[in-house]
Amino acid sequence: MICRPFWNNTYESTGKTGLMNPTFNVPIVCSLLIFAILIIPILTPVCAASTDIKLPYSGSVTDSGFIATDGQFIAISKAGSSAPELAIYTVDMKQYATVPLSSDTLKAVGMADGRLFYADAGGVFEYTIQTGKKRLIDSTTKPIDKIVADGDNVVLGCDDPPQNVVLISLSKGTNDTVFTSRDWIHGLAIDGDRIMWGCERVDKGPGREIHVYTISTGTDYIIPESKSENTYGYGDISGDNVVWAMRAKDPDYINGVPVGGVSYDMRLTNLVSGRTQSVDRSDTAPLTVPFISGDTIAYLKQPSLDYNNYETGVIRTYNIRTGTFKEFGSKIAFLHAVKGDLIIWGRYSPMSFFATSLNGTLPVVTSLTPTQSATQIPGTIPENTPTPVSPVSPIAVVSALAAGVAGYAVLHKRR
Repeated sequence: MICRPFWNNTYESTGKTGLMNPTFNVPIVCSLLIFAILIIPILTPVCAASTDIKLPYSGSVTDSGFIATDGQFIAISKAGSSAPELAIYTVDMKQYATVPLSSDTLKAVGMADGRLFYADAGGVFEYTIQTGKKRLIDSTTKPIDKIVADGDNVVLGCDDPPQNVVLISLSKGTNDTVFTSRDWIHGLAIDGDRIMWGCERVDKGPGREIHVYTISTGTDYIIPESKSENTYGYGDISGDNVVWAMRAKDPDYINGVPVGGVSYDMRLTNLVSGRTQSVDRSDTAPLTVPFISGDTIAYLKQPSLDYNNYETGVIRTYNIRTGTFKEFGSKIAFLHAVKGDLIIWGRYSPMSFFATSLNGTLPVVTSLTPTQSATQIPGTIPENTPTPVSPVSPIAVVSALAAGVAGYAVLHKRR
């Protein structure tokens, strides 16, 4: 089939060969253009811009623990300045409040339920974001490398040594050491009445294990399948489900020393049924720290270990209820936090953090009364992220022009 330009049937002949000269009725064409510009955008789908937002972070890799979120707010430390502080933003990166620090010695930051918890030189503090009220909840001077919280309970990962898990009850005003490890505490997390962590095996066997501590009963449960030299110790908890990671295969040995470990087997344990299953496995990809939020497990998927380029990953999610996987994002080096629908991830070159959403729509914070004027932070759109389009997209404009010319041609032909 040979396609002819529509104007061959609508132009008036000049008696010359080649294209014909058009004779336009300007008022009619303008009317059709206006009509098309108003109507076409309604009918033409416009691609939405990415929801990735770059966080205004300027620290180093060693400071990366000083970013926290509760899914609605994001707290970022501004260390190394003459006036050290924690800046609190809504998820669209509007600054909501700042919390001055007593010195440039911030140790750890955590967030939960609209509250910020941080370990400063004077102890551990709670800051209620909407009221701006701050209070000291623990005067410990111990080194603290992690803070997690939920409701009335705040949990500290303390590096004395030895490593301790410390439970603070805000209503009771108590401070109790619920566990002591001879080595590092990994993957500290809390959800409701349960605390989860990984550590060296308490029976002094080889490898690590995953613990789940029930606050109301004071019982410490060790997931049996996790007692292994292949267990990394990192994990997360949500409701009755615990996600944790192992090596996908036994390590190789050199002179009796295990080596390797550049693989993962993502495990899911249901605490009610006691069943542990393998969710995802890779014999070649490097360790990835898993997170869980409701029915969704999230972790980083990388093709293989590349010491020259760590930014090769995508965010991979698994829905427990439907048994389905989903992947999105690109050039990701690590995941930092997952709360609700919000994911904070990062890159190393340069060190930078981004916020995005599991469902493609960032959470919306409503009915807030800032403790200080909210200001839009410049430079929050990441590289390679399309800027939001106007209500009338270029596609719609081109379509409108085409529709206007075509409409004019039809009218002209009928005259």
